Amino acid sequence: MTPQQIRHSINRKEVEIERLKYQLDFGSADGFVPSIIPKLMDETCRAFQIEETALLSSSRRSYLVTARATLATVAYKKGVTLEAIAEHLNRDHSSVINLVHDFDNRMKNFPEWGEKMRMVVNFFN
Repeated sequence: MTPQQIRHSINRKEVEIERLKYQLDFGSADGFVPSIIPKLMDETCRAFQIEETALLSSSRRSYLVTARATLATVAYKKGVTLEAIAEHLNRDHSSVINLVHDFDNRMKNFPEWGEKMRMVVNFFN
């Protein structure tokens, strides 16, 4: 084999290794939810005293959006992809981007929810 063929073979093996690592850490790319998401869902619902169905609903009530922003931000900071978070929350990834970007503003502007947000964040730190 030529050096170029060896490099190509190594690159293919590295890609395969990364894919396998992803599957071990987060499940397959075909919709399996990373293991942190159910735990995070439970803790978010407990902290905000809401049902999972409310969190996953299409409601835009402030406290539910704040709970979703908390869940999305913690999951994203723990390495879960935007797409995986979006799939679990029944939203598109651009909505999750907005939730993550809006987290700090919600922490400042909604002090009544700030403690609940910190409870979830601290639980996973």
